[in-house]
Amino acid sequence: MKINILHFSDFHFSQQRSDECQRIGVHLAESTAGIPVDAVIFTGDMVQDVNDGFESAYETLIEPVRLKHRLPLERVLVVPGNHDKRKTDNPNPAMESLMQSKTEEQVNAYYSDKQLLQNSMTDFECFNRFHHSTFGKEYHGGFGHVSVFDIDGVKVGLVGLNSAWCCTYSAKDRGNLLFPLNAAEEIFEKTTNCDLVLTAMHHNLADFKYFIARKFEDLIQENSNILLTGHYHKQALNASLTSKGCLLHNVAPATFDKNDELSSYGYCIITIDTATHKVESSIFHYDGTEFRLVERVRTYAMMSERKRKFYVMRIIMQRHLGMLEVMADSLILTNAQQRKGLSFEQLYAHPIIVETSPHPFASSSFGEKVPLQEIENDDRNILIITRRKKEQTSLLLKLWLDFLRTYDLTDTIPFYIDCTRCQEQKDYFSIEQQLQQFLGQTSSEMSRTFQDKRLLLLLDDFDMDNEAFLNSLKHSMKYLPRARFIACMCEDKENKAETLRFDDKAIPRFYLKGFKKD
Repeated sequence: MKINILHFSDFHFSQQRSDECQRIGVHLAESTAGIPVDAVIFTGDMVQDVNDGFESAYETLIEPVRLKHRLPLERVLVVPGNHDKRKTDNPNPAMESLMQSKTEEQVNAYYSDKQLLQNSMTDFECFNRFHHSTFGKEYHGGFGHVSVFDIDGVKVGLVGLNSAWCCTYSAKDRGNLLFPLNAAEEIFEKTTNCDLVLTAMHHNLADFKYFIARKFEDLIQENSNILLTGHYHKQALNASLTSKGCLLHNVAPATFDKNDELSSYGYCIITIDTATHKVESSIFHYDGTEFRLVERVRTYAMMSERKRKFYVMRIIMQRHLGMLEVMADSLILTNAQQRKGLSFEQLYAHPIIVETSPHPFASSSFGEKVPLQEIENDDRNILIITRRKKEQTSLLLKLWLDFLRTYDLTDTIPFYIDCTRCQEQKDYFSIEQQLQQFLGQTSSEMSRTFQDKRLLLLLDDFDMDNEAFLNSLKHSMKYLPRARFIACMCEDKENKAETLRFDDKAIPRFYLKGFKKD
């Protein structure tokens, strides 16, 4: 059986253009007459300004489609966007403490405070009033709406999420949005028994702060089959893997806002074959007189063995990241620092790294500063000299966290080794065996993994006198040709590093001067 979902976004209705908006709404409804639409999803920015009227926008664009296909209201989903909240010259004072949040727990605590939460929702009063009067239901705590219905024996769940809760304006929103994960869990609990779950929100997952984005993505992946978003006014269809199969992410193909030259009127029809898991996105653009089909994008939602392995590796990296985030404070911070509420992420956010200079650790002597990102993106083996063991451990933990968080982008697996512990095994030490335990793989499985993955060895307290470890390192670099290392050592051992060479290449050296707080 095939299910068709009409997805569009960013109408930006205004009273000044109401005639044009009404004309487009009529043409949109007429253009879908030959398509059996089963549900309608609108992913935010219904109005240009809340004073323009949600009811007028809905009656102009969405209601004609709903009536054309005789859809019950439960099959229509509308989520709020950044233009759907009240704009004021002064920021909502209830949001000031929220925007300082640096952990998932702080955001969840805010969600649990009913008074704070109610005050934070005042900018959505117009949208919530429209939504309640139209659909007869309020958003769950202001954060979500769930509708469950049956289509020929297939139980479908529509989930709408309020990604615009703490947005300000687009230029600053990317990477700074928040969402209480407790609310997301409660919302998805209502779709547990659904065969097909479609989740919609205005913003992309990349718009959320890093400590929210990862777990938020996991929740959506574990509980949804398709994610639909808008905001960027550009069509895109891509896939992420889940334990259920393949999460498809569809971005609305165009905008209904003609206030900029790049935008065009458009929508897409997502066709899901529930028997074969095939998905097709049909993209329509308006040519001035009618909506025309301009492109079809097809994909397949079943998980292949290769994709399953990719998913398993991602889960392994996420698990190690979660453990390391918890461990970093206890490993590095003093009890006094922890009692003050400080965190590893705050104190060691910005390492100061310089190139070689005659007196690298003299207070007045600085070589040219090297951004940490340059170290991370370098393909060479690198040696970093520090004054104290704690500094090099902190730097390598920072690198370890960075690479675990960006695993999906870099395909690099970071692996930390404390060389001090390796000294106890002077006769024999196998990096490969340690790596197998880290990944939970056999030797042959690990060999296949690193055919298309990179390995970054993070070597703490690197010791040139440990011959067994040096031999293991050189063997691993040959056994895993896509591997490189970043090694740290204290300055009192630096003179021995001049003889260190790999593949007849000298190892570039840098110096860690300290850290700047976040």
